[in-house]
Amino acid sequence: MWPNQLLRTQLLTALSGQKAELCLDVLADDEHMVDNPEEMAQVKAMRQIEAAGFGNFEATAALEKCRGDPNKALELLATGWTPGTGPQSTTQMRTMDSSVSVGGGYAGGGGCPFGYAGGGGCPFAPKANGAAPAPAAPQLDERTAEAAKTLAERGIPASQIATLLGCDEAAVAACLAAAAPAAGRVIGSNLQEKLDDLLNEDPDLCCPVSLMLFVAPVIASDGFLYEEASLQAILRTNGISPMTRAKLDKKFFPAQDRKKKALEFRESQSKLLLAFADEAIAGQLPQMATEAAERVVDYLNGLAGGSVAPLEAKVKEIYGKLNRPFPGFTR
Repeated sequence: MWPNQLLRTQLLTALSGQKAELCLDVLADDEHMVDNPEEMAQVKAMRQIEAAGFGNFEATAALEKCRGDPNKALELLATGWTPGTGPQSTTQMRTMDSSVSVGGGYAGGGGCPFGYAGGGGCPFAPKANGAAPAPAAPQLDERTAEAAKTLAERGIPASQIATLLGCDEAAVAACLAAAAPAAGRVIGSNLQEKLDDLLNEDPDLCCPVSLMLFVAPVIASDGFLYEEASLQAILRTNGISPMTRAKLDKKFFPAQDRKKKALEFRESQSKLLLAFADEAIAGQLPQMATEAAERVVDYLNGLAGGSVAPLEAKVKEIYGKLNRPFPGFTR
């Protein structure tokens, strides 16, 4: 959900440092709580890599790449590899483990220069007469494919998607290539950049728990603002502040000023998105127009019906131009 790779890496690193506390100290005795020999080996491998100074996130990704071998994972990390570094890290992995066959090299030897992970070797290499056709890359199931597309839309590379979803990188690449025409994402397009900017939301107007725009923001006893439904859920469970880790009082107060700003943002941003949708339709980019219209529907669901009648009429008009059924409002 974080659009910036650096922010994602820093967040995961920070979380890994607090893992024992977040997991309520269950990690302290994890070796004694594991009965399965394979799980025990995984725990020991993780600790071996972390003892060398690498974080939990890097250790997990490296072990996944190296099929659970801590020595090869350490060697991989020592080369400077980090999760999500793309084809170079995949190539390094292949050269370290010659027992893993990913298809023969290219004409110049040494493996595909493009880091191609598909079966049958480099797709650009000359093929000998009568050579058997390259085996097809494994396919992702429907649920995994949808997850891969969602992660790709957020700018995450195929190599990291494969690591996160625990699937074959070639299958991810094939899935994304097949979905590319429908995704509607145009590299280097000014309209795409404009849409990305319009879809960004002010974090001060979003709940730190749900990450959604405020509808009914409240001020909790820790001094932070939350969506009321999110705070109520916290109070029903452990009652611990996710920001300060202190015990929360059950009393809270409505944040009227922040609510007003969030409502104003919904309305003003809806107008900009609808104008953009018209622009995208004129530029024959229906997918971009659809993304903008879907966000407007979300925004209008947080506004009182009738007060934004012109916007409601306009978004219905956009769906009509796109020949798509209007989803309706859920408020």
